[in-house]
Amino acid sequence: MRIASSNKQYVNEIRFDGVHISDQSLDLLSEKMTNLYSQIQSLSGSHTLNVVFDFNFLSVRSRRLVGRFLIGISNYCTANSEKKVSVEWRYDYMDDDMKELGLAYAESSNLNFVFVGTEPNSLSKAV
Repeated sequence: MRIASSNKQYVNEIRFDGVHISDQSLDLLSEKMTNLYSQIQSLSGSHTLNVVFDFNFLSVRSRRLVGRFLIGISNYCTANSEKKVSVEWRYDYMDDDMKELGLAYAESSNLNFVFVGTEPNSLSKAV
């Protein structure tokens, strides 16, 4: 898994991507999400943070962690209305399970989700 940041004029982007996020990757995933939470807390003005999720596979425990994280971010943004976070959920366009997982996350949070179906290409993703 990798995390990358890119700064644009009014949007910061954080990427979470990987081919296979298993239970052995939970500590790293949790650490990256903690860092992201800190970045959201430091947002100021009209900046929006765009969080991109692009996974081929998430274990059950990883799915729960991501879900709890998104609900926590949603609650934080609701309590702090000046904080703006959007989520780009990328999935293999043939993978209904990953699409449905993103839809479930969108339904359970107040975050703005954008869904992007992509061509299968695991070679472009970091492990």
